[in-house]
Amino acid sequence: MRIGSGFDVHAYGPGDSIVLGGVRIPHTRGVVAHSDGDVVLHALCDAMLGAAGLGDIGMHFPDTDPVWKGADSRRFVAAVLEMLSVRKLKVGNADITLLAQSPKVSPYRLEIRRSLAQMLGVTEGDYHRASGLHRPQRRSRGAGRGVVRDEVRTTRMIPDHWRRAALSPPTAWGEPLGSGVLRTTPEDFEVDEILGFAASGEGPHALLRVRKRGANTEWVARELARAVGVKPFEVGFAGLKDRNAVTTQHFTVPRGKKAAEEFMGLKGDGYEVLSSAAHQRKLPRGALEGNRFVIVVRGLACDVAHLGARVQRIASGGCPNYFGEQRFGREAGNLEQVLHAARQLAEGGRSDRRRRGHDDAGFMLSAARSVIFNAMLAERVSQGSWNRLMAGDVANLDGRGSVFAVDAVDEELEKRCVALDVHPTAPLAGQGESLAKGAVLALEDAVAAQFPEALAVIHAEGMKPERRALRIRVRDLQHDYTGDTLRLSFALSAGSFATTVLREIIAGAATGE
Repeated sequence: MRIGSGFDVHAYGPGDSIVLGGVRIPHTRGVVAHSDGDVVLHALCDAMLGAAGLGDIGMHFPDTDPVWKGADSRRFVAAVLEMLSVRKLKVGNADITLLAQSPKVSPYRLEIRRSLAQMLGVTEGDYHRASGLHRPQRRSRGAGRGVVRDEVRTTRMIPDHWRRAALSPPTAWGEPLGSGVLRTTPEDFEVDEILGFAASGEGPHALLRVRKRGANTEWVARELARAVGVKPFEVGFAGLKDRNAVTTQHFTVPRGKKAAEEFMGLKGDGYEVLSSAAHQRKLPRGALEGNRFVIVVRGLACDVAHLGARVQRIASGGCPNYFGEQRFGREAGNLEQVLHAARQLAEGGRSDRRRRGHDDAGFMLSAARSVIFNAMLAERVSQGSWNRLMAGDVANLDGRGSVFAVDAVDEELEKRCVALDVHPTAPLAGQGESLAKGAVLALEDAVAAQFPEALAVIHAEGMKPERRALRIRVRDLQHDYTGDTLRLSFALSAGSFATTVLREIIAGAATGE
């Protein structure tokens, strides 16, 4: 557990608004500051930096540097979160208190909480407290001030082998070539969703193509529902996209009596509708072909020749298809929920799935299957067999869900595997007979046995086994390395993580929403 505290004060000055927690509040005065003077976010940054032993906000964003003149303090938060991510640290809990003579905070309390939750990638319930205290002026000239004290802590009780499988499985192509900074701004991480089909052109729904910046998918879905006047569950989307990024993805909304074109240009905080067309049905989860990424890594120092060779190996040989860190929640918190559910089952009860809600239970169950899969893939990487077929394997056709048993590996299968047309697989655990045989089945059973709590939760839900490819093909991989800045572009099939590509090149490549 690490605890940090932050404190910030700004005097009132000329202006017509004050920014608190990323929310601009109309007021008769502003604050005197080099940036936007957001005391809430400045103290939050100080708390996070202190917890990580990284100094204070003035060291990283000095008020003598003209680049930060008038800067949006949300940029500071994003940069600090990236520093924590590189060091495998994440925010577990935040306690924020604001003291101000004016403006009155209570009307904006919920909006500030929502803004902070979105920035930190947590739900509002993950805050122990977020409160404001309004104090009337005692003197006519009363010098106003705002003060924030912030505490951030991270703590998890998760077995080491679970944590390794989730957060630091072995790489396939050697040690990282260096470390750099991801997502200095959201524009450094671009994601473009590839649906693989066009709108049907008719039907009761509108298929929207939406650009979002610094916003998570579910929040945008709720905002679209509010703007259109429908229930949140009526909004469909194919997959979750990174929050601290600029992404384009698709949503469907019931259009009622409106023409699809009427949704064009709809926009809100952090999102804008780019195109709209009539569509026959609600967009279901998983209904996409893949995603295209453009990622910028700054402050990277590495050998140009080694970088070129590494990129070529990835382009020609693929990457291990690990589930990314985001699958396991902040500081692997979803795994903590798996262990909690297993303890409940062991005590003769049922897990509190109903109380947690459908989405939370889904994340927990997904994490249970994913950590076992990652551990199996890690074992195959360590053995050097993650990218080749063995007798007893179950093979997957690239880019498709179909699989077939491999009784023996002939020359034709070897060629197709080298060409990335087929891949070995491992199970997503469930109740049912495995298609794997021999040594492959023995390896999978031995690794799964190391996660009895996860298996207990999975079996209690009656989940059916599935197979997932051990390897992903990285399509259209391009790179440009100029100065200390690396620009990567590539496409991945649905369900694969950009983290798996980045971590084969640089250290501390945590991404996600």
